[in-house]
Amino acid sequence: MRKKYPFYDIVFLEAEFPHLDGFAAAKKLEETDDGYFLIMMNATAKYAVHAYSVEAKDYLLKPVDPIKTEESLRRAENYLNANVHTKRIIINEDGVLHRVSLDRIRYIEVNGHFLKYHLENEILISRGKLDEKEEELKNYGFFRIYKCYLVNLSYVDKVTVNSVFIGKEELLISRFRKKNFLAALKDHVSDFI
Repeated sequence: MRKKYPFYDIVFLEAEFPHLDGFAAAKKLEETDDGYFLIMMNATAKYAVHAYSVEAKDYLLKPVDPIKTEESLRRAENYLNANVHTKRIIINEDGVLHRVSLDRIRYIEVNGHFLKYHLENEILISRGKLDEKEEELKNYGFFRIYKCYLVNLSYVDKVTVNSVFIGKEELLISRFRKKNFLAALKDHVSDFI
């Protein structure tokens, strides 16, 4: 779990405890966050089926076996790494932290020392360097098409001689980067066919 931010990747939750059962807690947690790997646990198996109804990804019996816990954590790690829709980044916009799923980011644009995250229906702005963001996101379907644009390949609708279209937005593409971009786009599209 992250200590710096109030968001979680993996949550262990007891199925029953005083004043609030684990299922009610799981529903409250889902209202404030998503994309985490929920592991519920209890001394009996009687809640196991119900645990999956609140999106638990695993269920452990207590006392917790260290080997089973390690297996569960390995499944959590694989799940979080394999699912781009669960991969999230934190965007600090003037002290307000936004946890954003990568599949919501259409493209990122740099303007001076600021990054503009173009999402489906909003733009978030934070300080940062596009080089660092490119390195962070290169394995998640993002490609740098120009010195100021990093695009999510899933949102590319059209490519022309000098441009990439994301919806109706036209972004310039560097001649130097175009060949590698087209290869990356082809690989990305073939992954979904």
